[in-house]
Amino acid sequence: MATTQTKKTGSTQQNWSGADNKAGSWSNNWNNHNWNQLPNQWFDLNNVRNTTSKNMKAFSDASQVMLEGWQAITRRTGDVLQQNAQHSMECLKETCGYKSLPEAQNRQATLYNTLTQNYFNNAKEVTEIASKATVEVVDICNRRTSEATEELATCCATNTCG
Repeated sequence: MATTQTKKTGSTQQNWSGADNKAGSWSNNWNNHNWNQLPNQWFDLNNVRNTTSKNMKAFSDASQVMLEGWQAITRRTGDVLQQNAQHSMECLKETCGYKSLPEAQNRQATLYNTLTQNYFNNAKEVTEIASKATVEVVDICNRRTSEATEELATCCATNTCG
């Protein structure tokens, strides 16, 4: 048989084990619970909940930006691969049509040069997309960290830390 811990507050006793609750009812009512009813709080649990909600919102926003960045990178990479494949096939067909070996070698060298330039230009473009998304994610995290630090300083000054 499980023992329940109790805490005496004035003339009443409150059960902290949740044993007298129906299965999961306390956890299901997390957002609707009046946290100010808890006795002898060292900190304001409403502040904890508000801070956690803000942190989760910032995390969600940062995750969304990161996901959109990866989607943009994936789309651009697919486009680049398709363009390179088409260009290579066109050049291969053209190269096979040359009658002399020097003409074919010259065209292959031009193709190689063009593909190399395209590769580096496209790699630069994809890197810029990734950098932009990363900067946005860092800005979101930095902004929330600054806000949380200010909130902590304020609540410590007013002795209502959460």
